Amino acid sequence: MPGVTLALDPGDDAACTRAALAAHDPAAGRITVHPTPGTTRADDLALDVLAALDKPYTPPGPWSRAHGLLWAATAAWILATSARHVTVLRAHLLAPPTWRLLLDLQQRTGIHLTLVCHRTTPPALTAALHQTAHTTTTGLPPHALPCPQPSTSLPPIPRASSLDWLTIPTLTRLALSDIPEPLCTTCTPAPPSTKGRPLLDSLPSEAVQRIHRLAHPQHAAALATTLVTGAPFHHLATATLADYHPTRATLTLHAPPHGRTPARCATYELPPWAGLLLDATAHYLSLTTASTRLLAPPEHSLAPLLQSAEHCRLRPPQHPHPTKRPTRYAFPAALPDGPDWTAFVDIPDLPPHLAGAVQRRRRLKEQGTRWREWERMYVDAAAFHAEHHHLDPTDPDHDSPLMTWIARQRHLKGCGELALARITELDALGMIWSKNAGAWERGHAYARAWAARTGHLAIPVKATLDGYAIGAWMRRQRKAAGLTDHQHHALDALDPLWQLEPDWNRSYRRLTAYLAEGGSLTGPVNRTGHTSDPHFRPGSWLRKQNCLASTGGHTAQQTALLDALGPWQTTSPPQPH
Repeated sequence: MPGVTLALDPGDDAACTRAALAAHDPAAGRITVHPTPGTTRADDLALDVLAALDKPYTPPGPWSRAHGLLWAATAAWILATSARHVTVLRAHLLAPPTWRLLLDLQQRTGIHLTLVCHRTTPPALTAALHQTAHTTTTGLPPHALPCPQPSTSLPPIPRASSLDWLTIPTLTRLALSDIPEPLCTTCTPAPPSTKGRPLLDSLPSEAVQRIHRLAHPQHAAALATTLVTGAPFHHLATATLADYHPTRATLTLHAPPHGRTPARCATYELPPWAGLLLDATAHYLSLTTASTRLLAPPEHSLAPLLQSAEHCRLRPPQHPHPTKRPTRYAFPAALPDGPDWTAFVDIPDLPPHLAGAVQRRRRLKEQGTRWREWERMYVDAAAFHAEHHHLDPTDPDHDSPLMTWIARQRHLKGCGELALARITELDALGMIWSKNAGAWERGHAYARAWAARTGHLAIPVKATLDGYAIGAWMRRQRKAAGLTDHQHHALDALDPLWQLEPDWNRSYRRLTAYLAEGGSLTGPVNRTGHTSDPHFRPGSWLRKQNCLASTGGHTAQQTALLDALGPWQTTSPPQPH
């Protein structure tokens, strides 16, 4: 039986969508993905699939914006769990690159992929499925239907930034880190020692759930290993794929030859919940790079792992309140809102009261009026973004408090005083951190807002959006020859046809809509479009393209787009005058 099914729901029946959502049961191996409305990037669908797999916590940093790593993590979690059937709703709204990535995910994992089209199947999707063995059904296939007794719906998963902090004693030694050194060549790992550092017998179930909801497989496995073994980071970095034995559920950690803390090589027994995370990490490494490092990324960096721990709101025991008020101490300029990891690193020139004083001020900052003000203004920023699709208010009469607050957040980030969790939440709203140095990012934010409203970037040259000349900015991007690859990919994610002239772009989209409603490329020149666009003259526009093709007036992209529709040129093109 083919591994891909195209389910047709041309009437967009609400019962079909409800049945697909009711069939979502990860414990039974059935996953239903409902793409986030208004998103067009392929990475956004990967995040939706990870959320459907109960992995919604994406740590801040460049990893969450990496194209191939997100899809590799998705495939790794599918291979490590019991997911066997994945149903994607609203498949007709996805971009062609997203379809190809979904088909590639099916080839990697062997799942049964069901694409549900609630409208007429796009020609590009039909072409993508032409080279893949698939079946076409009307309505949902049996494996995408709910069981006779569907499982009870789970409560919504809270955001990581809204969770309470959990204190885990075994995280005390995680921040101890040395420069990576060569591994030991010959050793006889001993059983884990309980002398000096007793191993953890049990963990709070809430901590285990938070680690399982991390989308990064390596970070989830590293935190799980730290919580179980209490090993520092420079011991985690020594583990390789050969040190993990899935059948015996054991992991061997080595001691660097000249580590800062005395230790020895030891083999640890892992609980089943931690073995699942290490299985996902092994699949993730096989899908990304040839690196054999199991619990540390190729750059051997401790900071991203600590950020993931903060993102899950897990911290080591904090210092108690100081017994007496310190006298005359100048606090450093940057005081993050996360846990005090440096309190457990040996810094000889640190005053003895530093850790307690810093923690006391941090607690006052979190519980004071500024914390409540931030939550209130963030709600206003989210409401502005929901209405305008960007976060760049320019009207001082209506948005003066919001403009002042946004300027304050830019200043705090520049000084290093803005917490990583808050930076992540503002990035989700399209925050423009530097309006002067990031002029291109500001224009891209308005282009993203335009695409969210209209679905394309065929913007007239004189068009404006909330006072910003978005049409002129888009014209400069079409004429620019020095755009970076990142900028090209960012615009391609919004509209693959953004490099075309706006008039031609809009007419081509009207033609594809006309063909999707049953129109034909051949017929009378004066024929009109369907009822949804009666003023469009497809025959007249095609005749004009025929004249341009005969004189070489088309670009290579325009010719490829027209040829993909079928035979559109007449046998005897009119001669130019």
